[in-house]
This record gives sequence, structure tokens and C-alpha cells, in this order.
Amino acid sequence: MLKIEDWKGLEANWTEINKEMDKCVDKAFATDKNQTLPGWVLKQLLELKEAVDNVTNQQKKAMKKDIGKSHQALKTRIVKYLAENGD
Repeated sequence: MLKIEDWKGLEANWTEINKEMDKCVDKAFATDKNQTLPGWVLKQLLELKEAVDNVTNQQKKAMKKDIGKSHQALKTRIVKYLAENGD
């Protein structure tokens, strides 16, 4: 379970995490770029998306402004990544 303070760190490291995932995916798809993401990548992304989506309104209200922005930015980035790369 993620704590409120974790959202800022996750959002700050998203670019690095995203680059590492792309490297792994590129290696996995070296022969066929038209495949979907591997199951283990999708599983991790969907678990992270679920954690982001499961934040209650009460938890959102308890967040400091910068953490709330990080939470929303991470939510947007995950949805965008899944829309571009997942099927």
C-alpha cells in the first residue's frame, strides 16, 4: 500500500522508470515491434494505476498541494502510457 508521501517520489521518478521499461520492452520486442507490452509490464502498470485510482477523496484532501499535483500528474502519465503502449 502506497503512502501519501510516496506519490511525489513516484511522479518524480516516472521518467526514469519509463525509460527503463522502454529498454526492457525494446529488448523483448527486438524482432517484432507490433506486439503488445509483456504481461509482467502490464501487470505492474495496472497495479500502479489501481493504487492511484484507489485514493479516496478524504486522502486527496489530506494531501499537501505538491503531493496532490504529483498524484494527479502520475495518474495522467500512467493513463497516457497505457494508451500509447498497452492494448
